Parts: sequence; structure tokens; C-alpha cells
Amino acid sequence: MKKDPGLIFRAILVFSDAFAVVIAFLVAYLARIYIDNRPYFFEAEPGSFVSTVVLLVPVWVLLHAMLGLYNKSVILSHSRTAELSRLFLASVLGMMALITYDFFAGKHFFPTRMVAVYAALLCFIMLCLSRGVIHYIRARFARNNRGTLRAVII
Repeated sequence: MKKDPGLIFRAILVFSDAFAVVIAFLVAYLARIYIDNRPYFFEAEPGSFVSTVVLLVPVWVLLHAMLGLYNKSVILSHSRTAELSRLFLASVLGMMALITYDFFAGKHFFPTRMVAVYAALLCFIMLCLSRGVIHYIRARFARNNRGTLRAVII
């Protein structure tokens, strides 16, 4: 059986990305509902908002995969600008996909349009933070020769 520590790393990235997206939406929703005192477009149920976000997270992860955020060349590059620019693009495109879903489905997903703006910014920030932590942990493991493959050069 082939050992591939990169596969485990990518799986952890997928779960952390999904978790970061859900947390970003929840924080954006709570910030708009409880902190911002401007009037709402409509009153949103927190339960339906959370369930819709959880159902749409696979679309977000698929978008990340289409943008190459789980490719080895992006993950293992020493320059983080390629990864960060793709994360920003994924955050904006994902938000546009949710706004499109909101428009065509006829459901009101966002209580106000500011929730979408808050969520897009927080999603980018949360994704950067979660990936930064995971890259740091992976580097610590690599320094201790854990999760690396041994090779013999002849």
C-alpha cells in the first residue's frame, strides 16, 4: 500500500476549510443581527440559516478544488501569495454563488446584504488563519521527521 502523507494533509485541509466557512457565516450572521442595529430586509430564522450554510458547504469545497487549492503545487509552494490569492478568489466566487442561489431559489437567505459582505471577508480571514495554523503544524511535524517519506538516492 502506498503511503501518502499529502493525502491526509489534504483531507485535513478540506475539513478545516469547511469548518472555517461555517464559522465565518455564523460570525457574520451574529455580527449583523446582534451588533448592527440597522433595520432588516426580513427576519431570518437562525436554524434555517445554519442548515442552509451547512448544505452549501460542499459547493464551497468543490469550488476550492476547482481553483486548485488542494493541489500539491499550491500547498507545498514556499510562496503563500498564490494560495492567498486563490483563497480570496474562492471567497468572492463562493459568495457570488450563494447570492445567485438566493436570487434564483426565491428564498431569502441573507437577512441583509451586509451579511454577504461580512461573510465574504470573514471567510477569507478564517480560511487564511486555519490554513496558516495547519501549515505551521505540518512544518513542525516535518522538522521532527513525522509525516515525511524516506527516500534513497542512488
